[in-house]
Amino acid sequence: MPKHTISRVQFFPKEEATPVCDWPGCGSNGMYKAPKSSRTVKTEYSDGKEYMFCQEHIRRYNEAWDYLSGRSAEEIETLQHQIVYGNRPTWPRAHFMAMQASLLEQAAQWRHSAGMRPMPEKPIPIGLREEERKALAILSLGWPVSLEEIKRQYRKMAKRFHPDSENGHAERFRRINEAYRLLVRSPLFT
Repeated sequence: MPKHTISRVQFFPKEEATPVCDWPGCGSNGMYKAPKSSRTVKTEYSDGKEYMFCQEHIRRYNEAWDYLSGRSAEEIETLQHQIVYGNRPTWPRAHFMAMQASLLEQAAQWRHSAGMRPMPEKPIPIGLREEERKALAILSLGWPVSLEEIKRQYRKMAKRFHPDSENGHAERFRRINEAYRLLVRSPLFT
């Protein structure tokens, strides 16, 4: 088989004319972008509504820049609220709960049509804390679980590990009691 060779080709980027500084009376190269007003600041990328300044004049422009000039008190308050949330839209928690219910319903329909076993009745709640997970593990339970199942498992393990029984283990018994108390008082089961 013949070997193919590729000749070396060099590509040179097009040289674009460097813009002149927009500062009155300055003829230096304008290499730094600055927005014409705070209302035209959209993204870090250009939208064609900016000045081009040299290094000396961009420093002066930035020192005098006031993002809030010309805005009403309501606009400033709205901007402050947006900054708290990182300029991202927010929705009420109920919106997410409805979305989760919709997704779970769609998943159940899909599982049924695929001939799979149904999903557990209780999904893992968003608010399940780490100590509740550990307490369930101590009682050898997994989620989802009902309060009745917790009580049944507690009685079984308390009887087995009670210090006065044959296989008694005081430390394990203490941890089982603490886990049970935590789960019974948890808002998940009230």
